[in-house]
Amino acid sequence: MAEYSNLFVVLMGMGVVFFGLICIILLTTVMGMILRPKESRKIVEDQAGTGGTEVPEEPQRGIKPEILAIIT
Repeated sequence: MAEYSNLFVVLMGMGVVFFGLICIILLTTVMGMILRPKESRKIVEDQAGTGGTEVPEEPQRGIKPEILAIIT
């Protein structure tokens, strides 16, 4: 049986792990695009067209702004 150096084993293990993580990221991204309902796609496209400006939501009644800031 061939003997492998410790450095080779460590690098091969790290490579396999990162390759697997990249595959999981790609798979979840593709599945998210495929399974997203059509209405949701239109909403996302409309929000992307606003130029990245977000309108802050008004706090709900009964929640003080300080508490809302702590939660967020």
